[in-house]
Amino acid sequence: MSDTPLLPDPNTAIAQMDKLATHFFFQRLSQHGESPINEQQAAQYLKLAATLESAESDPRISKMAQANDPIAEANTALDRFLVRSGVKTGADQENEIALQRQAAEIAQTPEFYNSVLSIKSAEAQAIVAQLNSGQNGNGHKTN
Repeated sequence: MSDTPLLPDPNTAIAQMDKLATHFFFQRLSQHGESPINEQQAAQYLKLAATLESAESDPRISKMAQANDPIAEANTALDRFLVRSGVKTGADQENEIALQRQAAEIAQTPEFYNSVLSIKSAEAQAIVAQLNSGQNGNGHKTN
């Protein structure tokens, strides 16, 4: 028998990736001096992060936040100008470097690597099965 571990099934792989993301979320949170004191608080941190992430991508939220705040409006206008000019702020650069380091650290874990392999393997097997069944991308039989 080989010393190489078998790849997890895709569902386990996704769960492992979620677990790694959660671990690194709390690691990053602790770098900013915040740590949950119990499981309920940890769950609330995760819920808050998910809510903020979805709100951040909704343009209606930023418009509402700016509606009565001239300073926020000025900051947003400045950010847009900097983005159009190709300039990154110091905070953006620091955040990007931190994210790159974290991504490199996650990518080096065997759980992440094996999870990605498992998911990609399942995708490849699904494509092969589709091709072997003689169906094109629309589900119709090919001649």
